[in-house]
Amino acid sequence: MQLRESIDIAADAGAVWRFVADPVLHGRWNPKVVSVQRTSSGPVLPNERFEMVYRMSGQPRHSWVEVETCDPLCRLVFVHRMNGGLREQVARETYEISPSRGGVRVVQTIDLSQITAPWPWRLLLWFICPFSKSESGYLDALKRVVEQPEAKTESSALGSEFPITVNSDQVNSDVQPRVKEPVRFYPKWKACLVLVLLGLIILFFGVKDWMRDRDDQNWPSAPGIVRTAKIAESMDGDKYAEIAYEYQVEGVSYSSSRISYGHFWPFGTAGAERIVSRYPQGTKVTVFYDPQDRKAATLEPGFTDRTWTAIASGVGFLLWGTLPILFFLMRKKDATTNKV
Repeated sequence: MQLRESIDIAADAGAVWRFVADPVLHGRWNPKVVSVQRTSSGPVLPNERFEMVYRMSGQPRHSWVEVETCDPLCRLVFVHRMNGGLREQVARETYEISPSRGGVRVVQTIDLSQITAPWPWRLLLWFICPFSKSESGYLDALKRVVEQPEAKTESSALGSEFPITVNSDQVNSDVQPRVKEPVRFYPKWKACLVLVLLGLIILFFGVKDWMRDRDDQNWPSAPGIVRTAKIAESMDGDKYAEIAYEYQVEGVSYSSSRISYGHFWPFGTAGAERIVSRYPQGTKVTVFYDPQDRKAATLEPGFTDRTWTAIASGVGFLLWGTLPILFFLMRKKDATTNKV
């Protein structure tokens, strides 16, 4: 999973490189940087290693950083390694600088594919938010800092006057404080639409099953007898109960093998044995049949667990697909109102 953001800055590549390649200066535009500990100053060098401390969820988080790629004025890759409990957490942060009209374009990419997280949260994050940022994100802050006149005039001085260890409160002291603005999410529209469509399809069949379960409670009944009750094996090797019964309606014989329209019957030898023991061969049963189609019958009418599962799943997928879009539109509306 990758997070990606880009911005155009009205400055030359040297001015931008100064603030991107010197970790000490990250504190001027990234409020999460608490401190940086290096053995040198100025722009980083290839294969250099140093330590950074970030403020994550209000708590300091140590990160050991290695410069994987350093192509001056063009491309820079930091590899962050953090202690994540049972295994090391690795994130790769890439900055790419390229010419654009009136200045340069900066692209920031954060690769989180090696970050360990429960798969439901990873999937949800992938669907909802390929990248989240505030109305004034980190690259927006970088743009403001770099485009200051004093920053442009100092682009040739690459950090000899900066301390090796620096606190974010110090490096931000000469920059006007930023107002914390609400978080805005950019959902993956196609993924959200797929979720909505999937939710509607599942909900359609769930409601259809619910209506059928409601109706079969009022179906007429007829006496029947179980002719077959055995444990069978599917092509995949799964064990299941095979039940067949016969019943008569107005002198006409019918047969069916349906126990219920919606229950999730257990697979495996134990589950199949429970069903066979419930309906052994030769047992007399009450069969409920559809008066419009007497061949359609069941032994256990009424609402089933599969019906409720389908309805709940459909609603869940609908919410999963619509909430990120609604959240984004509400934030966008609030941002427009605040600007006016």
